[in-house]
Amino acid sequence: ASSGGGAQTAASIGEGYSAKPLQQQTAVVQAGQSPKDTVEAYLAAMSKRDARTDLPIYSQATRQMLTQWTVTAAQMDNVARTFQACSLPELRQIADGQRAVLRYPVAERTCSPWFLVLEEGAWRLDLTMMQQAIRFNHRNEWHFIPGVSHPYAEAFDDLKFDRNGFAH
Repeated sequence: ASSGGGAQTAASIGEGYSAKPLQQQTAVVQAGQSPKDTVEAYLAAMSKRDARTDLPIYSQATRQMLTQWTVTAAQMDNVARTFQACSLPELRQIADGQRAVLRYPVAERTCSPWFLVLEEGAWRLDLTMMQQAIRFNHRNEWHFIPGVSHPYAEAFDDLKFDRNGFAH
């Protein structure tokens, strides 16, 4: 028995995935005057499948990192969908005044925190540090990598973490 039912499609085998349409957006995306504004701009960009790596919502280090990545439409859709279900995040300012964290209640484990850095007078996402410090399990629940230190740790001083890096 055939489960394909005779269906046919053209395939571009060996040509790879083209991210060009996702990187040719023209909508204006502005870095926020607050961490919340920046995260909202990021989520709006993801919902529009805007994969430009030079968006002003990204820190300089993040822009450099993203030039080495391919972000797919499915990944952007997943980010937009996941955070639509999250409650409003709490702002936790780091004492140096140059960093901030937007974090969700511990019970919302699929809503990972956002790390932001103040650059050139605007709040920008620090996805590089998030990538170094945060991982996800098979249920897409975030946790810190045990033993990894980062300049945003102070924003989590009120929480306890188990041996696997999950907040409680």
